[in-house]
Amino acid sequence: MEDHRKATESDLDRIVELAEGLRRELEPMRGGDLWIRRESASPPLDDTVALWLNDPRYTLLVGTYEGSIVGYGIMEKETLADQSHLGVIHEIYVEDASRSVSVGESLLDGLAEAANEQKCVGLDVRVLPGHRLAKNFFEAQDFRARIIVMHRDLKSDQT
Repeated sequence: MEDHRKATESDLDRIVELAEGLRRELEPMRGGDLWIRRESASPPLDDTVALWLNDPRYTLLVGTYEGSIVGYGIMEKETLADQSHLGVIHEIYVEDASRSVSVGESLLDGLAEAANEQKCVGLDVRVLPGHRLAKNFFEAQDFRARIIVMHRDLKSDQT
């Protein structure tokens, strides 16, 4: 059975392993290399996961299936200009073999519950433009696009 819970110090190595899996999956996708350099947590991931565990701005959950950790989700409570709060999901990942058993939905429910408890006005999550499965997953959970970031790669212009 799928479930989620707050992460603990003893989960750190497993979360780092999963975070590395997320990076391997996204890197070859359109926008993935820039996501890794700009939006994702910087290495060493052990330090970043420890920060997520100990900083009250973050909610770090692990997703489990039959007692094994197969995913994680990290949300930050961000303060907006009007002093209201927005829950920003920085990363949510479930191993491929466990994606059809509702672990992702359980993690997302847990993050939404935490955002509600923290009086957030909403939840944001970024999805790479070519990651159709992720886009479909979030749309099925009532997420809608609210901003589109356009990018022009200048590497080819630099010689």
